[in-house]
Amino acid sequence: MALIAFSVVVRPSAQLLPPGTPAPALTLVSTTGQTVNALQAAAHHNLVITFFDTQCDTCRAQAPQLCAVSLQRSGDVVIAVDAGGESTDTLEAYAQSNFSSSCRVTVLADPDRTVSRAYRAAVVPTVYVVASGGEIAYAAVGSDGVNGLSATLRRLGG
Repeated sequence: MALIAFSVVVRPSAQLLPPGTPAPALTLVSTTGQTVNALQAAAHHNLVITFFDTQCDTCRAQAPQLCAVSLQRSGDVVIAVDAGGESTDTLEAYAQSNFSSSCRVTVLADPDRTVSRAYRAAVVPTVYVVASGGEIAYAAVGSDGVNGLSATLRRLGG
């Protein structure tokens, strides 16, 4: 009797917040100890949010692209929220090794994952764009997330 094993590769799917939904509150502490109300900071600009984990290979690979978006779109606010509940020291080390010193990405700690849950970030990376009016304009997971940012931001203008 032969035993045949099948391997199925399943791409994780997430039930993300749909476009047009008001963005949930997002107030967290940065790796520098500053309390950041991201929605308020981006009140008249687009807000790019990426949820990451320091052990995520895709997150690390896309960090330079995220940094480039932050530099090209100087009027927009770009934040990276730790969805892994890691320590500030671990997040600071991640930021130093993955974002250049000129990069305009603010790394925020979400130690109890309250914000990550509110944004349904069950898979990393999860990427959102919140339009200047405060509603979700874009949501994607995995490698598609950062790859779709430039086109979305161009469409939104600002």
